[in-house]
Amino acid sequence: MLTVPLLLVARGAGWIPIVLVSMGVWLAAQFGLRRMFYDYLDPVLDWSIPYSALGAFDLFAWQFLWVLGLWLGTGGLTQTRRAIAQHSLVLNLGLLISSGLLIWRHWQGPMGFADMTTHLFWIDKWTLSPVRVINLLALCCVLLSIKPEWFHHRRFRPLQQLGQSSLWAFSVHLLSVLLLLLLIDNPEQPFEGINGLLVLLVGYAVLFGASAMHRQWKA
Repeated sequence: MLTVPLLLVARGAGWIPIVLVSMGVWLAAQFGLRRMFYDYLDPVLDWSIPYSALGAFDLFAWQFLWVLGLWLGTGGLTQTRRAIAQHSLVLNLGLLISSGLLIWRHWQGPMGFADMTTHLFWIDKWTLSPVRVINLLALCCVLLSIKPEWFHHRRFRPLQQLGQSSLWAFSVHLLSVLLLLLLIDNPEQPFEGINGLLVLLVGYAVLFGASAMHRQWKA
């Protein structure tokens, strides 16, 4: 709903002020903007909606990802590729940060980056916390350094087809995860060994299977 108005504003004012405002809203979300917004509107509107019913995702935080996607799609992608090609430091930092966080994630075990009770501010998924944003930007630098023509190789064709059917793949993946949660006894206990490997393989099979079904339906 807001995509078209935002694109019109960007056409006149440029993307720098929009990205800066979006970043400011994201930063405020890390310090409880949604809760403050709710506490302000609740007595005014008297809508009798509990805070817990607003959902897990903090839209004040996740809008930053949406704005970045719009910027990349309207020219930011080309600018980023050019910056990476001209300055090798950008790619080196992306590789260093992304690989470092990957090692840290698995070194700490199934629970991830660190103890959730003491480091939630840095790693919270629902507020798109700082570590997740840094990791995302680092991975983008690494992926955008790959030459586009490489992806035309037939080895990457399944990944291309998966991206073209991303909505189908996401929907089927979500349903399969919900079904899995219904089947297992303890959803908080991570899978290990053969069970974990089977879940991983079935998960990928579901994604590529949904992609194949989508292509067949469109044909």
